[in-house]
Amino acid sequence: SPAVALGDISPGIHNLFAVAPGVFSGSGPEGAAAFESLRAMGVKTVISVDGARPELDLAHEHGMRYVHIPIGYDGMTAEQEVAVAKALRDMPGPVYVHCHHGKHRGPTAAAVGLRGLGRMTGPEAAAFMHAAGTSESYPGLWACAAEAGALSEAELDAYNGGLPEVQVVSGLVDSMVAIDKSWSRIKLVRAAGWSAPADHPDLVPAAEAGMLADHFRVLAEDPETVAEGSEFAATMWVAADRAAALEASLAGPPDAAVSERVYLAVAASCTDCHKGWRN
Repeated sequence: SPAVALGDISPGIHNLFAVAPGVFSGSGPEGAAAFESLRAMGVKTVISVDGARPELDLAHEHGMRYVHIPIGYDGMTAEQEVAVAKALRDMPGPVYVHCHHGKHRGPTAAAVGLRGLGRMTGPEAAAFMHAAGTSESYPGLWACAAEAGALSEAELDAYNGGLPEVQVVSGLVDSMVAIDKSWSRIKLVRAAGWSAPADHPDLVPAAEAGMLADHFRVLAEDPETVAEGSEFAATMWVAADRAAALEASLAGPPDAAVSERVYLAVAASCTDCHKGWRN
């Protein structure tokens, strides 16, 4: 049956969809009210495909378990596809699948997982992702959903990667290196008029900005960042918001002026951070 849009049901749950019987998708739950809403829906397992650390304490307080399978904006690996399908099959339901905004990676993962279980067709997956707002600017995500095939019980049973509640994405130094690499690629996109450069056709502008925002959000929650003090963490959150604004500008109708303005805002965040904390 087709996915059904349920909208925003609490201050902390947005873009909610009933994707299939016992499977929901939406944004990352924000605060206790969001988990109260999920509990009222009967949710027992929350699958996060976002890079940020899941809200384990709130989930546990509300009788839920997390599964953390962070994916990128460029698509899912074969192992991640099997992991999501296995989680949907084996974990207590109903299950809630989320990324950050509930528009791109989360709907893709839900669709791929359900296709792996033979519970969703290709056209149904495409219709759901369009309804959820998955941007065509992320071709890797669309390709995963389009190409996903049914997995056998043997393939699912053989998966031994585990279904951890938290996966460590990176530490402070690794995150800074990843940010630097993302920023270098975004500079190439900017130089090409906010499109994929001719000599780097593999670069997807919105995806690069989305990954940059993810790196900043992961860094903001890293224990090393927290140890530096609240001001440093706040700087990372500001940078994450500005990078997300750049992502939104590149995923929507082209507007070079807007993209340039938010690009300069992200650059200012980097400059401010380096002045205050770079050794």
